[in-house]
Amino acid sequence: MKRNGMRTTWPVTFSLVIGVVALPARSEPPAARPAGPEYILNVDYLDLAWLGKTDEQYYHRGSIANLLQTAKANGFTRVLWRVSAFGESVYPSKVRKSYDGDSRPESKRAAETLKRFDPLKVGIEECRKLDLKVYAWVTICDEGGSLPGVDGVTSQFVLDHPEYQWCSRDGK
Repeated sequence: MKRNGMRTTWPVTFSLVIGVVALPARSEPPAARPAGPEYILNVDYLDLAWLGKTDEQYYHRGSIANLLQTAKANGFTRVLWRVSAFGESVYPSKVRKSYDGDSRPESKRAAETLKRFDPLKVGIEECRKLDLKVYAWVTICDEGGSLPGVDGVTSQFVLDHPEYQWCSRDGK
């Protein structure tokens, strides 16, 4: 479907929704929900590594353990762990390009962190130790776009298929 000369992504989105709805039902009943509110922590490790100012902040395994222990102590029961950024994986992947940074210093620092260890693996191990449920999630339509003066944030998919990139109402 085209709007203002640009193809919209609703057929792809609709297919994803139908795929989710068509999944088979669970064979066992779901666990009883806690009586009070449920606290869910969203972890975007790339942003944590990006925003950390020193090696003491989010650049090592111990910082992940500390973050999750603090969450558990404060009543969190689930963790959502983002596994993609700019159309790339933020963990070692055999099927998708792993994030290797762009021209910004923070980006290079975050990419170097990802080369030293696998934060997703460490996060899952820590969640299991703490009896926290953990769910990995992929960002849909986060293929980078264009940031003036920044190279390397637009994925090859968007370069090959600009018609699927987010755009404003005026088509830009």
